[in-house]
Amino acid sequence: MGVVGWFLDDVAAVAQTRADGVVLPKPERTIELVELRSQLNARGHDDAVIVGGLESAAGVADARSLLSAGATGGLVAAYVAAYVAAYVGVEDCIADLGGRRTAAGSEVLYARSRVVPAASLAAVAALDEVVTAVRDDDAFRRDAAQGRDLGYLASCASTRPRWRWPTRRSPRPRPRPSPPTPVPVASEQGDGMVDGEMVDDVHVRMAQVTLGRAPPP
Repeated sequence: MGVVGWFLDDVAAVAQTRADGVVLPKPERTIELVELRSQLNARGHDDAVIVGGLESAAGVADARSLLSAGATGGLVAAYVAAYVAAYVGVEDCIADLGGRRTAAGSEVLYARSRVVPAASLAAVAALDEVVTAVRDDDAFRRDAAQGRDLGYLASCASTRPRWRWPTRRSPRPRPRPSPPTPVPVASEQGDGMVDGEMVDDVHVRMAQVTLGRAPPP
């Protein structure tokens, strides 16, 4: 039964609750998503969403094919729903590789960078790593800012109550301004300049994504 075989009791327990979904940790084959969906459906929980955890070397390496299951058509798509989100589990991944964790985090940058485009191509929400330094709010803010720069929509957090404060206050767009912003205006006729830097269509698209995530004025 693959990874799911370790969690059949959990699946049965979830099916008796009003939980919205489940997490499938460390998937390395598409069949594991199929098996989990089958178990949920068999217990009348076919509306449950599934979040995948890319936490092993194989899971990170095959991120695109794993997250595209159910999203690209074919037999799998006809049988299961796709993942709604995926998180990168760098602690387990670096242990799998035999590496060492550092405060700088350069050893897990590749894993974090690989999961984002895989999730985007599969139309799956990407969730960033957990920061294990639970008493270091500054470390969380720095990590959240780097994750945002990479393209992550949110960060995973420890279940410790104190993480609610830095999680809710991690970097986010300011309220949308009412007048047009300089970036789109500068490039309406092609390349433009804003604060001494060239602006073209790609910067407009990045600005629109950022503004789209901000609350209304």
